[in-house]
Amino acid sequence: DCVNARHGNPHLCREGSCVPLTLARECPLVLGLGKDNENLKRPDPIVFGAYSYVDPIAPRLSVPTLNYELAINEVNERGGLSGGTGGTRRPFIAVVCNGRDSPDLDASLGHLVDELQVPAILASLHGLDLLEAFETKGLPNNVFFLSPLEADNKLRNLPDNGLLWHMLTSSTELAPAYLPLLERSERWVRAQLELSEDDPIRVALVDARVPFLTDIVD
Repeated sequence: DCVNARHGNPHLCREGSCVPLTLARECPLVLGLGKDNENLKRPDPIVFGAYSYVDPIAPRLSVPTLNYELAINEVNERGGLSGGTGGTRRPFIAVVCNGRDSPDLDASLGHLVDELQVPAILASLHGLDLLEAFETKGLPNNVFFLSPLEADNKLRNLPDNGLLWHMLTSSTELAPAYLPLLERSERWVRAQLELSEDDPIRVALVDARVPFLTDIVD
């Protein structure tokens, strides 16, 4: 019933009610449904949340969203993940919410965690938003968060019960690379301006007040 076209947008059955997958401006896009919502009709689809940049005019046309769709379609075209009811394979379906300049992060998190009860969120969020989302909704509800971005020290040292993962390295591990980078840049500047080793060069370090960059500065 919930997948039936009479409901308009695709719905999911939760506790005896049909809950819409999308949410106004906050979560307007669903990936992996297949033709005529066929993947939502299969047994045990894996519905998870994802944050990305969602353009109001062309929701799919952002690099993160296209990357998500490419990966989801590839997995689903191969049948999905094993372990479904009666040995069936489980397709992936992503409810994509706006993670950049989100009009209401609380609303999108409530939709994903409380209403859809997603087991996981692919969270392309800035550090402070990711911290708030995980502490308020992820950890208390045992929701797995995978960030495709880097981690600052606060995120890296957060007690997370193994529920918060990052695909890029932490600021502490990246910071040492700036020292040889500075030396390389200095050699290039001296060569371009024909400066000797004794000529002083003034260096300014600009901190954007983003926790990840502040860690590198420190």
